[in-house]
Amino acid sequence: MKERQIEFFDSIEKSDVIYYKQDSHPFDGLVFYRYPTGEVRERIRYENGIKNGLSLSYYPNGIVSQSSEYRDGLLDGDTIFYYQSGKMKEFIHFSLNEFEGEWVIYYENGELKSRAFFEKGRLNGSKITYYENGKVREILNFQNNLLHGKNIQYYPSGEIQWVHHYSYGELIDDGEF
Repeated sequence: MKERQIEFFDSIEKSDVIYYKQDSHPFDGLVFYRYPTGEVRERIRYENGIKNGLSLSYYPNGIVSQSSEYRDGLLDGDTIFYYQSGKMKEFIHFSLNEFEGEWVIYYENGELKSRAFFEKGRLNGSKITYYENGKVREILNFQNNLLHGKNIQYYPSGEIQWVHHYSYGELIDDGEF
């Protein structure tokens, strides 16, 4: 049996649940949102009127701009953002609508721009940001979403620009320059 597909204007939303205008049952299938030109802007899968499964967003040229996994209306799985060139821009994993695990951002040339880790929606551990040439720009340490510990920023040459020390979000030492 072919999956049911409708355009967004054939749907109606009530209390965060999508219904097909022709009946009173929560919608199962794909809903398409379009640019004024008619190109697909977003494609969202629904089960019982709630986002479930893979959702895709597109640039006007048809290249995927974002892919996200939903479960029972919540972001749950990988969300990936793309540059218009099609190269990966950002990757983050969700668990029940909260950031969970590694968060990675890339420059369009493919070089790593930033990497951090989340636990239950909060930054924990080191967030490292890089210059486009691959050299470390800064290392920020977090505990429970607060700056904590030694934080260092570097010049593009690799020399240390500054060092600050934090304790649970409070600056305790301006450190070295």
